[in-house]
Amino acid sequence: MHLMAERTNRSNALRHGHVWVGGFSCGIMRYCTGTARACVYFRQMISKPVVLTRGPIVPEKKGVVGTMVEASCHCGAVRLEVDAPPSEVTQCSCSICRRYGVLWAYYTPDKVRVFPADPPTNIYMWNDRMIEFHHCRTCGCVSHWTPVDREHDRMGVNARLMDPEVLAGAHVRHLDGADTEEYVD
Repeated sequence: MHLMAERTNRSNALRHGHVWVGGFSCGIMRYCTGTARACVYFRQMISKPVVLTRGPIVPEKKGVVGTMVEASCHCGAVRLEVDAPPSEVTQCSCSICRRYGVLWAYYTPDKVRVFPADPPTNIYMWNDRMIEFHHCRTCGCVSHWTPVDREHDRMGVNARLMDPEVLAGAHVRHLDGADTEEYVD
């Protein structure tokens, strides 16, 4: 009975163009019932970062679907997907990064998807105003930065929003952003 209900709900979700919502912390898979209200309701019920995708969820590691990696702010309102786990992350010592406590994973903008398309973030810029730091309006987590000049082909994703299992495989580099703007290792 349970399996039949899951198949029906998955079918409804895909037919209505909605996403298949899985990854509940209780271990029971749930799916979209075909209504936008239900999709929002299910997303709010989930206490851990979730996988939003069409088709079955078959993670190789927690937070990884195939090679795609997901990151989420604390409340889940801002979600990011990147095409691959970071092999290297940067710990910057500049005054703002030090205070944020972030580890930056750098990607080209075409390799990062931010959900929703118009994310509920506030933007903070400082100093030379070349970077927009995005913060979730609800929980305050720093999710990513984007360049003001959209021609610039690099952006930063806060790797601390990824599952620890994903981040464990990344080499941490230390950037002296406070003084020399050079890597010290």
